[in-house]
Amino acid sequence: MGLDTVELVLETEKHFGISISDEAASQIVTVGEFATLISVLRSEINNPIAEPETFFILQQIIHDMFRVPVSKITREARFIQDLGME
Repeated sequence: MGLDTVELVLETEKHFGISISDEAASQIVTVGEFATLISVLRSEINNPIAEPETFFILQQIIHDMFRVPVSKITREARFIQDLGME
């Protein structure tokens, strides 16, 4: 995992009140996969957020942290190849 990814995971954990294992984080390739993981983890702590809302929040976090244009942050966007994150 690169520095960008680590920073995103830490910010996401803080924002959503969840804990993401290194193993789970290392398997995520797309923004959509990450939004789904966040929704599943929120459900496991009995505080669910629907995946579309999770995606929207994640999109804003990525935009704010890394200045990636919102239009590029799609569910299919890959963090490294498409968004240029480490």
